[in-house]
Amino acid sequence: MAKSIGNLILKGASGQIGKQIVVRTSNGRTILASYPISSKTYSEKQKSHFEKFKNAVAYAKTVLKNPETSKIYQSVAKDIKGVSPYNLAVKDYLKPSVGYVDMAEYKGIVGNTIRIYTDSILPITNVSVKIKANDLLIEASTAERLEVNEWVYTIEKANTDLDNTTIDVTYTNSLGRKVVKTYRV
Repeated sequence: MAKSIGNLILKGASGQIGKQIVVRTSNGRTILASYPISSKTYSEKQKSHFEKFKNAVAYAKTVLKNPETSKIYQSVAKDIKGVSPYNLAVKDYLKPSVGYVDMAEYKGIVGNTIRIYTDSILPITNVSVKIKANDLLIEASTAERLEVNEWVYTIEKANTDLDNTTIDVTYTNSLGRKVVKTYRV
């Protein structure tokens, strides 16, 4: 892949040249790349990835049309060299950064707590928790917000099977998009 900066001949060029070269512009640079060779048959995994990427593109277009969310993505993107708000929104859909869960205090005893720290581009408006042992639901409820990015879930039912326990945390952002992460105790 060749990169060109300030080339008068290629300035503003984009598209393909025959079936050999593709020209595109990114962050003020003109990029020349070989023409992509695509296979006519796709595996189920590839088809799934295409669908997920298609959804990510739709998500990015939607959030950037909304002045409020567009402003958030623009604000974050300006601090990251070479990343546009659109790229950031696509990444946020494909690999959302939601934070981490601190289970140090969780011993399966009523009153124990699980702390959830959020780190998301868009504000997290709700965090819900499901605790399962051997895939059987022990309890499920909503965590309580302590601070902007800190939530706490207080255990309501005893659980003696910690070795086979998983905790599903569902993060809901300000657009209503939900991301579920599963953690092992």
